[in-house]
Amino acid sequence: MEKLKQEFGTMQDSLKTHEAAASNGGQGTDKETLATLEFMGQEYDDLTSFRAKAMKDLAAMNSRLQSLCERMDEMDTALDELVNYSYGFNVKLIGVPELDPDSKESAKETSKLCVKIFNKMGAVVSLNDIDIAHRVPNRSSATNQPKPIICKFVRRLARDEVMFRRKEISSVDPSDVGLRDSANFGGAVLLDHLSPKIQALLYEAKKFKARFSYAFCWTKNATVYLRHDESSRVIKVKDMAFLQDLIHEELEALS
Repeated sequence: MEKLKQEFGTMQDSLKTHEAAASNGGQGTDKETLATLEFMGQEYDDLTSFRAKAMKDLAAMNSRLQSLCERMDEMDTALDELVNYSYGFNVKLIGVPELDPDSKESAKETSKLCVKIFNKMGAVVSLNDIDIAHRVPNRSSATNQPKPIICKFVRRLARDEVMFRRKEISSVDPSDVGLRDSANFGGAVLLDHLSPKIQALLYEAKKFKARFSYAFCWTKNATVYLRHDESSRVIKVKDMAFLQDLIHEELEALS
């Protein structure tokens, strides 16, 4: 663009010099040269005007796009918070034998079973504290493990009391909660019920833990944490991008 402008200026200077020295016989040539320069000048003005308008439109479009991206990020964050808040009323029980392996438990039966288990763990809760509890399919159809239970509480306080005593689940006697004599709670665990997004983040964090020999990886209140050892600081894993930054830091430290 600057080169074109310089060439146009040079041609204008040349025209002035030529006009001053031109004879009457050269008027046709002068007019032809002038017409050419006027055409190029108009073309340059049109191009400059188009470029200015295009740049202005692109700037406006970029501003709107940036505003839209920020709004979408805000909505995504709000949605994540809403989902995590909803999941915060839930607990997940794994390894709890089914009342009758040959028949499907009703939600009411599963809810009553959960209350009995929680009471035996030492938590003071009742059926009124449970919104619903139900069995969900195992991730692998090939496993013979009991179907996990998702239990949704009405009160967060009741849920938190149960989670505070979560380690006691392994000491529950199956016969005390109405299960058959052959049942056992040896592999039973009580976990936070995580949203799919947090589950994916936890999965990647556990891979990071194994890869870089971290001692601890856990979740609390829908948040993933890492810790290298008992004397190191606790790292709050915010999202996948944050975890990728941690990976780069660890790789740089090893190099």
